[in-house]
Amino acid sequence: MQKLLLVVFLILAPWVLWAQGSVVLEGELYRFDKDNNTLYYTNPRATFDKAILMANNLVYKKDQGLLEFDGNILVRSPEFLITAERGNYNLQTKEMTFEEVSLYDYVNLTYLRAKKVVKVDAEIFDIFDAKLTLCSPEDPAWAFESDYIRYDIDNFAYSVNTLLLFNDLPIFYTPIASWPTKKGRATGFLAPVISSKRGNVDKGKNYGARAQLPYFIAFDKDHDLTVTPDQIEKRGTGLGLEYAYAFVPGMSGLIKTWYLDESKTDRDLTFENLGSKTADQVDLRPTRYNYSFDHRQNIPWGGQLFLHQTGRSDNELEKEYLDLLIGQQPRLARSASVVLPWEGGGLNITHEKGDQFLYPSVFDRGTDLDTHLNRNLVVTANKRFSGVGGTALSLATSGGWTDFERRYGWRGGLSQGSLEGQFPFNLDFLNLIPFYRADVYQYSPNYAFSPGETSTSGFEAKPQAFGWVLGKKRIEANFELFKVFADQKGIGRSRLGLRPKLIYEEVDDIDQRKGLALTPSNHVFTPDNFDPMATSRFADYSRWAPMFSAPIYGYRVFTFRWEANYLIKNPLNQQVRSLFNLAISDPYNLNREQTLAQINAKYLGPQIPEALQETSLGNRRMPLKIELGLNPSESFSTGLFYRFDHELGRVIENRYSVGAASFEGHRLDLGYTNNTKAYMELDGINRAASKSYTLNQLLQLGNRSSLNFNGQWDLSRAEPALLYGTLSDVERLDRQLTFAKLELHLGHQCFDYILGFTEQVVTRTQNNRNFETVEQVFSASMNLAKWPSSVNPYQRKMDINRF
Repeated sequence: MQKLLLVVFLILAPWVLWAQGSVVLEGELYRFDKDNNTLYYTNPRATFDKAILMANNLVYKKDQGLLEFDGNILVRSPEFLITAERGNYNLQTKEMTFEEVSLYDYVNLTYLRAKKVVKVDAEIFDIFDAKLTLCSPEDPAWAFESDYIRYDIDNFAYSVNTLLLFNDLPIFYTPIASWPTKKGRATGFLAPVISSKRGNVDKGKNYGARAQLPYFIAFDKDHDLTVTPDQIEKRGTGLGLEYAYAFVPGMSGLIKTWYLDESKTDRDLTFENLGSKTADQVDLRPTRYNYSFDHRQNIPWGGQLFLHQTGRSDNELEKEYLDLLIGQQPRLARSASVVLPWEGGGLNITHEKGDQFLYPSVFDRGTDLDTHLNRNLVVTANKRFSGVGGTALSLATSGGWTDFERRYGWRGGLSQGSLEGQFPFNLDFLNLIPFYRADVYQYSPNYAFSPGETSTSGFEAKPQAFGWVLGKKRIEANFELFKVFADQKGIGRSRLGLRPKLIYEEVDDIDQRKGLALTPSNHVFTPDNFDPMATSRFADYSRWAPMFSAPIYGYRVFTFRWEANYLIKNPLNQQVRSLFNLAISDPYNLNREQTLAQINAKYLGPQIPEALQETSLGNRRMPLKIELGLNPSESFSTGLFYRFDHELGRVIENRYSVGAASFEGHRLDLGYTNNTKAYMELDGINRAASKSYTLNQLLQLGNRSSLNFNGQWDLSRAEPALLYGTLSDVERLDRQLTFAKLELHLGHQCFDYILGFTEQVVTRTQNNRNFETVEQVFSASMNLAKWPSSVNPYQRKMDINRF
């Protein structure tokens, strides 16, 4: 037994296990200097708390309490990884020093390279002559260079004398900087956004270079504030604020505002819409701002309270600074609503207020405050019943009341209610689906005279309450023939179906002219007051706008419809898709009489204007509609639509669409529309005459890079009637390309760069002259995908369980 123990000792003698305090050292002892009381190790392994150190050589100077190591040093812990050439560890102070160091922070995905790093605590480092980045250390697109960094993992870091480098070029210096390094919400800078917007025509909307640097302030887990200085080359310095809060469970809110006092003048009034002003009346240094407030809170009985308000300085702010293609904007929009849900429905109470700008102008900020709908109170309730009495009957009811408040013009209350029912059933193979809906409208209006306006004979400023009930009927009869195709195992793989349908639809003919917003000067309903071009009483509905709600067109239509589809199942993922679908509709408009006199004598409610009818007088057979969709593969689809006129014996409208995609991510969508005559569908939807193309093309140039093109061509603009006609007061351009946008996305592993060019036809107003011009804009933006504070997705995130 003693011999066995001696053999084991001789084998393990070269290895020494030594421990002191929290340091455990393992290694091959190859020399001991007794005079200097020093131990020399090769291939040592040292454990410091949770960190493990390995190196080629280690020297332990026992008298000094110092460990020195060199050669391929590697320190690994759950929070960080260090590689270095030389280093030492002081057993007394517990400080660890490295030279020629690379450090990787697992928590924040941060790389550092430095001449010297001192580990002063378990997760605290003093770093000297450092370079920090979140990009790949081999090819950093951007980095911080600093003389000194105090880096506290899962807490905060700050640096002294810091340069921000982009592709090794210095672009920003700060004497001191700080950022969070912890997982939770923390105060610090977010990723900056750098952009540019320039153009050769619309000078007023092209503001040059722009830099935004958000700073996030986490007060606590309940609320935070983001402050964003906004430096704009040709405008000045703006400021954005965003305050979010969630103080109690079930409640949250967000307040956002942006302000800019344009201290620089670089606007070309030749291309600015001045509205009703002249060039000498405008302020060339306008104040620009917008704000929004949104609040949501749970209330008793399972309800919710919503508050919203938004406002802006002028109509063009979002278009100019947010690249939004918008029309008329509200100067002020405010609403408060309470929602109380119940099974199958709920109660909604809303109060709204708002007014709109009159002109798409930076300088003319006039609104339609006097005549526009300024305030209204809306109360609605709805309830749906399914399977009434254990049958297929379903019922739905809703009701509401709106109080329209205006300074001048018609104001008052409108009560609306509806009841609808549907009872599908079948007789042997035939399916029948009857449907009925009744809509009730009750008006209680009064007229407020504007200054200088007086009443005239026969005009009722306070008429008695009036209203009507408008019924909508629909009955459908159909049956289906189908065939299922199975594979050799008897499993269904495809299905071919054919479904003929007969559909009758009717909307009641109701005289709704009392609901038109007449004035003391044009209120009389006689043919003498019709426009010279008018040929029936229906001109009333087009001459005057509705008082509170738009009139409903009455019609009766009978439709033969055939539907066919072929479904296939993917044997791999079991997903079902349509290989092709076909629908053919042959409708008959039963309201088409032989003459206008017959129509005028028979109907009281609004009818589609004769110029927008799909057929001539006396012809009840409407154009045949054919819709076809083909999807031969999951990456290719096409759609076709034809409208065939029986009177003319030819197709008068066609639409085509093609979509294709590749496994590499390429995408192509092409659309074509050719409608030779403007018309209105029976439900009041307008279809303008047009001949246009649309093209959307996406090319993937790499893993993170792509080229995208969008274009719209309106070939009908070449028509002489449009270019030189007198019906429009706009001077048209002889140009068919109305919109084009080209964007190049250059992706990097830590930033995205976007180059764009947009060209579009826009309408300008200058000196009471309306004309078209081509607007061209060159844009560029860079968004850092990785940033010391924003790489952590939890930094700005509140506890979602709280709201």
